[in-house]
Amino acid sequence: MALGKEPDCLLDEWVSEILAAKAYRERTDDSVEKPNLILREYSNHEMALVLLSFIFASQDAMSSSITFAFQLLADHPAVLAKVREEQVRIRGTDTESPVSLEWLGEMSYTNAVTTEVLRLRPPVIMVPYMTTKAFPVTEDVTVPKGTMLIPSFWNSLHDPEVYPDPDDFIPERWLPGGTNAGPPTASKNWLGFGHGAHRCIAQDYVFLSMNELISTAALLMDWEHERTAESDEIQIIATLFPKDGCRLKFRPRQS
Repeated sequence: MALGKEPDCLLDEWVSEILAAKAYRERTDDSVEKPNLILREYSNHEMALVLLSFIFASQDAMSSSITFAFQLLADHPAVLAKVREEQVRIRGTDTESPVSLEWLGEMSYTNAVTTEVLRLRPPVIMVPYMTTKAFPVTEDVTVPKGTMLIPSFWNSLHDPEVYPDPDDFIPERWLPGGTNAGPPTASKNWLGFGHGAHRCIAQDYVFLSMNELISTAALLMDWEHERTAESDEIQIIATLFPKDGCRLKFRPRQS
């Protein structure tokens, strides 16, 4: 990138921004344009850690959410039927065009399904934080600097005081008139993507991707879930998955 190569991936864009910031900081006159971001220089090790995080989030976490989405929709055919009804209303008979942002903006029910999948079966159940200063956990408890805090996403997202019938799959809770109507981020219990400065940068991307996948799959495929005694049990393989491996059978949809 220092030799003038055009960026063609996310890492190239990152390095380009670093080089632009460096050139601006070291400028000797006003001919150097101020970049959008004034980034510090990152080491190869730091960049490698970020890329590993991207791989984990895009592969393990997304695989978990997709698996549970297909399982839950197969186990709740009435919900799947509503997704299909919404898609027919939005797309008509057009199953070939790429899903547009305009279409995604109209998918209120599909978005509620995605939200409920992520609440009921968050791919990650905890993320450790190290306090950099004394941190008040409650009015009565403050932990000192250097304390490891591990908030439980699962408990937070299954709190019956915030989410009535927390162990039930109810997408309607997120729709107007529902018990949790509105954006999920309105509640401090919505911790599936973390919170504050360390909130996962991919939250919006996840919703767009999940909505696109669920809506397209609902139109083009039928699938069946072979339930077992362990279908509703959880195993942790870095992220959450059904303990029985989720036995699904897919076939092209005929109508």
